[in-house]
Amino acid sequence: MTMERQSMRARTLDLINEQMRRSRHKYPGNEQLLSAALESLGSLAKALLCGDGPERAEKEAAQVCAILVRLIEEGDRTFVDWPRQPR
Repeated sequence: MTMERQSMRARTLDLINEQMRRSRHKYPGNEQLLSAALESLGSLAKALLCGDGPERAEKEAAQVCAILVRLIEEGDRTFVDWPRQPR
């Protein structure tokens, strides 16, 4: 991976981490995270379709990623048995 690519990856992960902090403030529990992810995905689609600019699209994409990471790590209490408990 080139230095430029590594720098871009680090910046992307920083954006996602910042959005995760905001997501945990806005949605402190892990219920309805799937709904939150879909809402965020809709906001990304709207930003792209309305031509809101690359900065807005980047922010919305980072929000989608942040909520999806939370789904992986925390699951969604709305659904029984997800995430599975370690044995």
